[in-house]
This record gives sequence, structure tokens and C-alpha cells, in this order.
Amino acid sequence: MDKKSRIITILVSIITGMVIASVLFAGIMVFSGYGIINKKGAEEYQYLKETYGFAEALKDVVKDQYYLSVDDEKKLLDGMYKGLVESLDDPYSEYMTAEEFEELYNQLQGNYCGVGVTMSANEDDLIEVISVTDDSPAEKAGMRSGDLILAVDEVTYTGSQLSEAAENIRGEKNTKVTLTVMRGEEILTFEMTRAELTDMTVYPEIKEKNIGYLRISGFEANTGKDFAEELKKMEEAGVDGLIIDLRNNGGGIVSSAVEVADELMDAATVVYAETRSGTRTYYKTENGKTDLPYVLLVDGGSASAAEILAAGVQEYGGGLVVGTQTYGKGVIQTTQTLINGAALKLTTMQYYTASGKEIQGVGMTPDIVVELTWDDVDENGYVIDRQLEKAMELFEKVE
Repeated sequence: MDKKSRIITILVSIITGMVIASVLFAGIMVFSGYGIINKKGAEEYQYLKETYGFAEALKDVVKDQYYLSVDDEKKLLDGMYKGLVESLDDPYSEYMTAEEFEELYNQLQGNYCGVGVTMSANEDDLIEVISVTDDSPAEKAGMRSGDLILAVDEVTYTGSQLSEAAENIRGEKNTKVTLTVMRGEEILTFEMTRAELTDMTVYPEIKEKNIGYLRISGFEANTGKDFAEELKKMEEAGVDGLIIDLRNNGGGIVSSAVEVADELMDAATVVYAETRSGTRTYYKTENGKTDLPYVLLVDGGSASAAEILAAGVQEYGGGLVVGTQTYGKGVIQTTQTLINGAALKLTTMQYYTASGKEIQGVGMTPDIVVELTWDDVDENGYVIDRQLEKAMELFEKVE
């Protein structure tokens, strides 16, 4: 063998050795039509192929074999995405289309057309009315917290179909909608005309004996600012005490509830939220609370952000809480927009009182429990508000 041949043989041996070494070093390398990928990449590719390939194939079967023409492919995809989130069996998590997300955003800003009910899916997979907006079509029609909505315009809905039900309850101003409701064992029908609801969430009043009264119907974007303004007016008016009514308040934006707490508490922890991994977020107030003595009113319609405020005040010791056990929604949802314009609302944290007490599924117990019964309703249907009366009595004792 001449010198040139030996050099070529040596080079081939070296290159072959390098290739073998590379294969051994990499562990396992897989050749594809587009190049070489490692085992992890191959496994991920296989997973994507099996998972999303199957979903795509299933969609094609539905489109090809369903007995009616399926023209709206986006609706099929939205249904797939919704089903993914519904499999969590969490009534508070949902996939929202772009249209549904826009409606939710407008509602949280305090502007929407509907009848004025705050709803949630309950443990029986039914749609439960948590609260009824003051002076809304629903309140005027006689709907109450605790009502179970069975149907909208004679179309039945379950708790897992909450978004669809809400979407059909909302609609254009001055159009009619009919809700079929179960109250106890009674089935009721309410026909209402949708109205534009620009929610005023803070309602001021000065009661007898110079006691200020601020009802908060929900926590929306401007609630904290509106509460601070009305509180200042009460202070300037020289009221001797303040009653803050959180009854029938279905919650809303947590940060707005903390803004209200900031007016009632000096530097302290209102509540804290904890993720699955144990990461905590503390919701705190700063010094500068009102000097007015105050009492909070709560009931079974006080949920979520309303419970956060009441629990923070109770443990801080700023004022007594009067009423009945609250609803017990102690989880927080975060909403993130998606590249297709839709949004994912997902339960990401559970919140606890400053001392570590759980609220989810339990609620909070007032300092003074005052139940309302049918004995508190006179022959004309007027409710004798013994909870409010009890709150008024407490200021007499302070004096």
C-alpha cells in the first residue's frame, strides 16, 4: 500500500471512529427526513403527532361524517379548547372566546347590557345566583341570591355551561330575556328587559343617629376609588360611625377589595394567596386608616373579594363583622389573553386569612351571627333588617 492510500485509510478510520463515538456519546440519535434529532426531540415529536394528530383527525371525522354540514371550523376548535379546561371540574376556570372575553372585560369595567345577576356554578353543577345588582332588571323582577337558573329563553344550562348561559343572558339594550329559576322546590319564570348597566358599586346614605352607611354591591375597577371618596364625605359630614354593607356582594377584582381595606386598616396583611408550589403573594395595606368606628355586614351572598375584605378586617380587629356565614369562594383566577384573541381564565391560587385560615368551601363566620328568617318578613312583604339593626345597636354601646 502506497503512502497516499495509507493516509486515506487512516482518515477513514478516524472519521468512522468519530461517527461511532458521536453516536455512543449522544446516547441515541434518530435520523429524520430533515436532519438528526435526539431522543427527547423524537419523543416530543411522537407526542405531538399522537395528541394533536388525533385531535385533527377527530375534527375531520366530525366534519366529514356528521349528518349536518359543519361550516364553522372555529366553533369546533373553540369547543375542543373549552372541553380541555372543563375537564378540570373547576367551575371558576374557563376558556373564553374573544367575544366572551370582551364582554367580561366590559363588565369588570362596569359597563354591559344585561339583567344584573352575578352567577357561579355550584357543587351540584347548577348555576347559582350569588348576588343581584341594585336597581337592576333582576332586582326589580324579584330575583334573589340563592336562586338557581335552570334555563335562559327555555334553553337549559348546567353549571359547566356558565359562560354560554351568561352570554345569552346578556344582549342588546331593551331586548327581552326570560329566566327559568328554581327557588327551593318552586319553579319561577322571570321575563326581563335588558338594560345598560354602568355599575355604581358604592351606595352612600346617612342613617338615623348620624350613622353613615356605605353599601358595596361588587368590586370593580373603580370601587376602591369610589369608596375612598364616599368615605371622605362621611368623615367631612361628621358621622359618628360607619356601617359597610357587603351583603349580596358576589366579589370581583381582588385589588379593589384591598384598596377598600386600605381605608379601614393600618399596615397589615389582608390575606395571602398560595400557588400549588407553595409560592405566596401577600395582599397588604399601609398606614392611614379612617378614624371612624365601623361595622361590616355579610351574608351567604358575600363571596370572594367580599370575603377577603371581611376576613382581613376581622383578623385585624378594625371593626366587628355582623351577619351570617359567607359563601366560601377562596380561590383566585388569573386571566391571560391568547394569541388567537381568546383568553384563559384559570384558578391559580387559593387565598387564606392572615392567620392561615382557609375560606374555600368554608366561608367565614361573623363575630356576631344574626340570621334572617321568615319571621322577619311582615304581611306586606317588608323585610325587617335585624342585621342592620344589630349593627346600629353596636354604635350605641360604643357611645
